[in-house]
Formats: sequence, structure tokens, C-alpha cells
Amino acid sequence: EEILKKGIDRLKANKEFSIIETNYDVKGYIEVQIEYDKKRYEVGFYLGDICVPEYYLTHHFFFDREEKESLLNAKKAVTIFMEFGNDSKKSFHLQLKIATTLVPDLIGVMDESGEKMMPKKWVLMTAESKTLPSARDLFTVQAVQGKHNKVWLHTHGLCRCHLTELEILDSDQEHFEQHYNLLSTYAMYLIDKNGSVNPFESAYIGR
Repeated sequence: EEILKKGIDRLKANKEFSIIETNYDVKGYIEVQIEYDKKRYEVGFYLGDICVPEYYLTHHFFFDREEKESLLNAKKAVTIFMEFGNDSKKSFHLQLKIATTLVPDLIGVMDESGEKMMPKKWVLMTAESKTLPSARDLFTVQAVQGKHNKVWLHTHGLCRCHLTELEILDSDQEHFEQHYNLLSTYAMYLIDKNGSVNPFESAYIGR
């Protein structure tokens, strides 16, 4: 596809990282080795269909009506996949830089691991910044209501950071906001520690 060929040229021209090797797959997958901040990353991407779940637009970021319509009507997307290094925030930052280089006129970025959408302005601003994203940007906490007003709280996005996803199984309407904040704070702590803490040894969460 022409968009991927032009994207490769833009990646090669980007001065923030170096393309060490490029491999093309017969199925349309492209894999590149990128050197960024003295470390190497294997990054793959391909062009394919997309369907944005509407609930991805309801948390973490605000989208106006025009942005929502554009994202929900999107039919094609470039998917980028890579294994995170030891510094998850730096790896996530690199992904955003790659995304904005491959598709400069993007309308948004869908974070499948974190189950959320990220708006264009935020993605461009964060990718261009010299400051790493916050740990809070790498995950979401979702609350699912069950029978008898019970609430299940769980994270999405920690697995790619080489961490175990967190959950609270038996919260309720009275306490779920406190438990939501507890999971968020602990997840940020684990990411900021770059996986140097074993979540099963460092704390116990229960009622």
C-alpha cells in the first residue's frame, strides 16, 4: 500500500531514531528494527480494517461530537505492534512517535491494550514532547456492575508493561470509587518502578 511505503520513507527521515533493518512480508506486514535512545526495538505494522468501539471514547479523554463521528466512521487504520522494553513509558512514547511519523494526518490513536482512544491533539503534543507520558496514560481501570450491586474493577494495559493486570472482584456501589483510585495509584506505582516490584509480594488488597 502506498501509505505504508510513504510511511517507511518518513521513518527513515526521522532524526529521533534510526531504522536498522526493514523486512516486508507477503501478507502485507512490515517489520523494522529501530534504534532509539541507544536501544533497539522490533516494530511491526500493517494496514487493515478498523471498527472503533464506542465505549473507548467514554473514559480517560474528552472527544467533541465531530471527533467522535470521525473516529466511529473510520474504516482503515495502520496497526503498530512492538514489545515494550524495560522502561514502559519510553516504549509507549516511541510508539506514539512512530504513529505520528507513519500517519501525520491521523484522526486519533486506538490503544487496544489499554482499551481506549487517544485524540489527535494529545497524541501529537505527547509525541513531540521531550517529557515522557505519565504512567496513567498506559492503562485504564474499568468497573463492571454485577448482581446485588457488586462491582468488578480491573485494569487493561499493564500486561504489555510486563506486569500482571490488577483487579478487585467484590467491590460494591459504596466503595468502588475508593477501590478505583486504589487500583489506579498502585498501577502507576508499578509502572514507574519499571517492573522492579513484584505486585504479589509488595502489597495485599482485600476486604
